[in-house]
Amino acid sequence: MKLLESINHNRREFFKTATKKEKFKYLADYYGFRTVVFLAVAILATTLIIDACTKPDDILNGTFVNLSQYGRQTASEELAQEFMKELKIDTKKQTVLFDSGTTLTNDNFTDYEMHQALMVRMAGGKIDFIVSSHSSLMSYAYDEILVDLTTILTKEQITKYEPYFLYIDNDIVRQRNENQQTLEELAEYTYPDFTDVENMKDPIPVLIDFSEMKQIQDLYNSKKLNLAFGIVSSGENKENAVKFLDYITK
Repeated sequence: MKLLESINHNRREFFKTATKKEKFKYLADYYGFRTVVFLAVAILATTLIIDACTKPDDILNGTFVNLSQYGRQTASEELAQEFMKELKIDTKKQTVLFDSGTTLTNDNFTDYEMHQALMVRMAGGKIDFIVSSHSSLMSYAYDEILVDLTTILTKEQITKYEPYFLYIDNDIVRQRNENQQTLEELAEYTYPDFTDVENMKDPIPVLIDFSEMKQIQDLYNSKKLNLAFGIVSSGENKENAVKFLDYITK
């Protein structure tokens, strides 16, 4: 027994002063490399499970495209914090995430990569609304990514926001779908201005004009931009996107 106690004592003293590398080598020699690897994988899996269980649920994800260059990098985070206070949510259980790191440039390759990244996030339901300039949102609007606002807003909200509605021509959307055109052919399309409703055969509202939205302008110093707000059809939290719309326009 004294020998066993001595061995255990020496082992404890070794682990007090040993480096991580020395500890790993000791365990590998003592228990066998496969056992150590199994334990490491088990610990990692447990950590990931605990993290998934304790991480707050995202109740709203928004992205502000091409706006980080006009204001502070923390503007979106501050806006998210203010909105969470408005909702009076338990931040340990739920969270709101606003991203302003997406920038589309004149570099075709960079634009393609950023566009693909946005599309992947949208397809996965990880973007509930998008705010950007009218020109940046044109292609997304005609790619049927944005919700027809009349299908998600109440009658009272439609009355409130209708003066600020921006439209696409659903007849053009149908033509694109029927013709099954290539990306190059789609890029050659000339789309009517969002406000040119009279020249649209089947106008549907998919964006709300934010050009006069003072709170957004103050955050991003974006007075020179024609901004718009759209709700993403694949978003997991579209109802909360509407709540944010009401919050930011009150």
